[in-house]
Amino acid sequence: MLPSDQQRALESLLGDGDGSTRDLVIHEVITRRRDLEPLVRDFLGSADSRTVDAARRILAGWGCPVAEDHGSDPGRLPPLQTWKQLEELCWLMARMEYPGLDSRPYEKTLQAWADRVREAAGSRPSPLSKIRALRQILAEETGLHGNRAHYYDPANSFINRVIDTRLGIPLTLSLVYLFVAHRAGWEAYGLNTPGHYLAGLEGMVFDPYYGAAVVSAESLAERFGGTAAECAGPDFCRATPVDTAQRMLSNLLNCYLKNGDDVRYRRINSYLKILQENAV
Repeated sequence: MLPSDQQRALESLLGDGDGSTRDLVIHEVITRRRDLEPLVRDFLGSADSRTVDAARRILAGWGCPVAEDHGSDPGRLPPLQTWKQLEELCWLMARMEYPGLDSRPYEKTLQAWADRVREAAGSRPSPLSKIRALRQILAEETGLHGNRAHYYDPANSFINRVIDTRLGIPLTLSLVYLFVAHRAGWEAYGLNTPGHYLAGLEGMVFDPYYGAAVVSAESLAERFGGTAAECAGPDFCRATPVDTAQRMLSNLLNCYLKNGDDVRYRRINSYLKILQENAV
C-alpha cells in the first residue's frame, strides 16, 4: 500500500479532467496489480465520479467483476425516514467497503433469527418477554456480543461483518437487534445516548452490547443525568434513523483517523457531509 500522500496523488490523477492523463495513469496502474489492487478497490468509494470510473476500468483490465450498483456515489444515498431505509444504507456502506457483496444471504439470516425470536417469545408476549426472546436467540444462542478486545476495528461498523463475526460496537449491535425485532413485527428503536448507543422496545430500554440487559430508568438517570421520571419518558434520547446514520459514520471516521487510513477517512467524511446537509 502506498503512503497516504501518494494515495491522494494517485486518486487525484485518476480523477484528472484530462482524459489522456487518466488513460496513461490507468495503463500504469494496470501493470502494478500486486501493489495497488486494494487501493484501487478503495477508490470505488471515491466521491469523484471520474475516479470511480477509472477504478472500474482498472478492475476490468484485471478481469475483476464489479457490481454495477455498489452504492459508492454519495449523491445516491437513500432517504432516511424509516429504520428500513437505514438498513438499506447499512447495506450500501457494506457494499462500498466490500465491493460485490450480496446482502441477500445476510437478510435471510436476519429473517431466520426473527422467526426464532418470535417463536421464543410465545403468543401475545409482553415487552419484557420480547426482550428476553431477543436476548435468548441473539446473545445466548447466536453469540452476538461487544468486541471489547478490538473496539476500534472498523469492521465493527459494517453490518455484514457484525453478522459474520458476532462482534460489534453498541450502535451496530443495537441495529441488528432492531432489524430483527422489526422483522418479528415489533416496535423497536434506538436511543442516541451519550457515549453508548442503546435500544428500546415498546418503552423498555436494553443494551445489546451487554447481552440485551434491561436498563432501568434509575440506571439511565445515574448514567446520563436527569430524573428517573424523565428517563422513563417515551422521548428520552429517542434516536432517528438520520442521527443514527450520522453517529455510525462518525464512529467510522474515528476508527480511520486512529488507523491513519486517509482514503477511507475522506470517503466516509463525504457521506457524512451529505447526510448533515440533507438533515438541515
